[in-house]
Amino acid sequence: MTMKKTIVTAILCTFVTAGAGANFQQDFKICSPHKIIVDDIVGEIEELRDQDLNGQIQDLRFQKSEKENEIHSIANSVSSARSRANQLESRLQVLTTKMGQLQKAEKSKIRQAQNEVVAGQKERAHNQMKKDGCKSGIRGTFCRKKYRSRIKKAEQKVAQAQQKKARAQKVLVNLPKEKAALPAKIARVQADVSSLQGQLTSARTAKPTVVQLRKKIDHLEERNRNLHVEIDNLEADLGMAEKTLGSCQKMKKLAKAYKVLQRKAAQFKAEPVLCDNVDTMIDMADKAFQKKGINDAHKIVCEGSEVIGDDFQVSAL
Repeated sequence: MTMKKTIVTAILCTFVTAGAGANFQQDFKICSPHKIIVDDIVGEIEELRDQDLNGQIQDLRFQKSEKENEIHSIANSVSSARSRANQLESRLQVLTTKMGQLQKAEKSKIRQAQNEVVAGQKERAHNQMKKDGCKSGIRGTFCRKKYRSRIKKAEQKVAQAQQKKARAQKVLVNLPKEKAALPAKIARVQADVSSLQGQLTSARTAKPTVVQLRKKIDHLEERNRNLHVEIDNLEADLGMAEKTLGSCQKMKKLAKAYKVLQRKAAQFKAEPVLCDNVDTMIDMADKAFQKKGINDAHKIVCEGSEVIGDDFQVSAL
């Protein structure tokens, strides 16, 4: 293969892209426009990412959640107050229509409790008498222990009956008082209901409302989706631009390697003995493109072989 044919094989694509032909290997700034394009796209992507709306969206979601919690809390308070008012009104209705029955029931409890007190006292007295009649000695000890236990139980029954009687007496006394106090209690609770209802209305209508916040969140989410679609498109463009820049840089390196190839090929032709020293020459070369140029010149001149123009990576150069 002739050297001219090798040139075409190595950098044909470079000549077509650059349009500069033989001057490409001297014009090492030819990739600058591609680098500018890459940098511009990177700048656009960073600028768009700075416009990301996730922070605003999260703030609005928090604001909406806080407002919903406030409304829910007040609504629960309204419901509880209404329930309390209904309970008080129902109680007043019962006391108004069934006061006599309620008083009669409490008096019956008092009588029953008094009867239990009397029965317990009699039981205690009976067991005390039995205890007092226990003989001395071991049998007497067991006898007294048995009746002490029964006396204690009888005393507990008396105490419990007295407590029941006291509770019933208290209820009986308080029934008229409770009835008299209920209208004022009902009025206070109804006032609380009205106040809480006003707070609920204010919370629901205060700007921005939950509906307004939800719409704003939806709007920002839509904008953010469009923003990220634009970023995705730019990233796709960036991939293509980086690929083009990489190709240009690779061709530039190939042009440098070809310049070395020209020089070394002339040396190999002028002094064929240098063909035997190619390994040393390659080892002494500093750059990858220099090593490639020497190796390709050796293949063409010394071995008569063809070479591949892009058989190394740009990063290696």
